[in-house]
Amino acid sequence: DSFATSLSISVTDVGIGSNPGSNIISHLLLSSELKGAVYNAAYYFSNNEDSVAKHLDLVMLTHGWRRFKWEDVVKGKFPEIVYVRDTNYLSLSGALIGARPAQIRRSKAIFIFMKTKGGGIKMTELPVHADGSFKDPALVFFDTVRLSYSFPKKSSLAQSEVQFLDGRMPPFSTKNQKALHYFPDTTGYWLHAQFAELEDYLRKTEQGEVLKEVIVKATIKKPLDVMDEKYSSGMFRGGDNYQYDLTNDPLAKSAGDIFAYLVAKVPGLIVNRGAGGMYLSWRGGSPLFYIDEMRVDDSMLTGLSLSNIAYLKIFRPPFSGAPFGGTFGAIAIYTKRGDDAVPTGDKDHIIYGYTAIRQFYAPNYEVPDALYERKDLRTTLYWNPNVATAPGSNKPMVSFFNNDVSKTFRVVIEGISREGKLTHYEEVIK
Repeated sequence: DSFATSLSISVTDVGIGSNPGSNIISHLLLSSELKGAVYNAAYYFSNNEDSVAKHLDLVMLTHGWRRFKWEDVVKGKFPEIVYVRDTNYLSLSGALIGARPAQIRRSKAIFIFMKTKGGGIKMTELPVHADGSFKDPALVFFDTVRLSYSFPKKSSLAQSEVQFLDGRMPPFSTKNQKALHYFPDTTGYWLHAQFAELEDYLRKTEQGEVLKEVIVKATIKKPLDVMDEKYSSGMFRGGDNYQYDLTNDPLAKSAGDIFAYLVAKVPGLIVNRGAGGMYLSWRGGSPLFYIDEMRVDDSMLTGLSLSNIAYLKIFRPPFSGAPFGGTFGAIAIYTKRGDDAVPTGDKDHIIYGYTAIRQFYAPNYEVPDALYERKDLRTTLYWNPNVATAPGSNKPMVSFFNNDVSKTFRVVIEGISREGKLTHYEEVIK
């Protein structure tokens, strides 16, 4: 009770079996460091007897240690660190390859198009530093992200390549690796199969139930109203505005760029193309611009392709969604969402973010629910990956509901303390 620890706790039906030959201690200290499978690796850390220590020495002599050479250690020669220690979260970053310093100084910016799973395309503009690197430390992403990029028009970086997440350790891959198979006892397999067969029977029984006739009445929404509900939110929803659906507008394919489309669609909008860029004027002044409801400068529109835009809203002045009032109105641009949204930058790149957190299913039978009337056949009754303890507070209380069949439980507790000490504890409770 003098350590701060982070523990995981699992409670399972004792009949499904376990793997007594492996635990967090044997994996971190032995199995993961040796080539090939180690039979009953947990045995070598079961106690401190000399006989067990000698057996561990024999295992090391048989398998061989390939992480370093003793000769180099004696000479003070250590392995070169290829990947430096991360000092912040996994965020969007990269570097230009093949660009000269003079080209970087003239361009100074890069447009990044990001498409996440189940989401739309987001565009962001990042400054390029003198060494060719760019980074947005606030943009932390999960799962896989598809990226493409482009540069401002007339940029001298048009032929440059981009390497995303440069210097980062590559994601773990199981390709070209031998799988380690573990065969639990046949009783555990039989119990799993028995529960699965019974659950399948209950599912088919429920599917055979015939519901009473239900009449559903609904009002058909206009296509633009559907677009507005799908894309806009908060102060951007509704209001006094013009609406345009670019996914079904032939002009969006022939207009050339966003400025030509706006001039053709927005009454009174004037676009002046000069050597210094684009100047927009509407109703006596310059309107505010938003991409996916984020305030942007009109210079960002030059790198935005019409094929990436799904919906436009032109708000008449004043625009109440602006922090200090949009005196000359606002133009809200929404990029495409869904599986049909594909980035249209120069090249496609797929990068891997953090694994999305999934919450373990735990029924609460104290709350009435028709779902709970069916038979509960869960084999894992409780799982909590992060139970924290601290000095003076080392008795955390956990609670869970049993299923309808289990009478004996296996409790496994594993974790690591702040000082790096490992914990493994297992007990069968009737």
